[in-house]
Amino acid sequence: MMPKMLKRAVGKMLSPTMRADWLLRSFAFTKIPALAFFGPRVVSAAPDRLVVRIPLNWRTRNHERCMYMGVLAAGADAASAIMALLRVQDSGLNMQVLFKDLHADYRRRVEGDCYFTCDEGAEITQLIDRAASSGKRESSTVNVNATVPSIDATEIVASFQLTLSVKLRG
Repeated sequence: MMPKMLKRAVGKMLSPTMRADWLLRSFAFTKIPALAFFGPRVVSAAPDRLVVRIPLNWRTRNHERCMYMGVLAAGADAASAIMALLRVQDSGLNMQVLFKDLHADYRRRVEGDCYFTCDEGAEITQLIDRAASSGKRESSTVNVNATVPSIDATEIVASFQLTLSVKLRG
């Protein structure tokens, strides 16, 4: 584990996108190695929006040469989880972040690099504030959309609704 002072120093030196990418890579490598194997990267990060890219390659495609359904679910999880973890870090609170459930709507085959967009930064911040004030576990639905810009940047190929649950530790 990295000392808190070093984490804060690293966070202040990096751009928001680099900070989010560093958090994604370190979290995936240390906590979820299967996610690290897929090679996700944060493309852009803003207070209310985070975009994660997972490349279509031999690690992420199935026998039909499109992205595995499990990789798509992992991408949605990564985009919303990193957004939540960034908001928790910004709050300075020690919180537990979990997902209770997942609903997915797959609309089209993913035949290129997939971009997962989470636009729920404000809602996640409100959820963290509710959990901090109540001291109890609080939950909220987070939406993530997946697109394949190399084919059609505006077409949503999959949409996900994840129930995010947060609680103060200790």
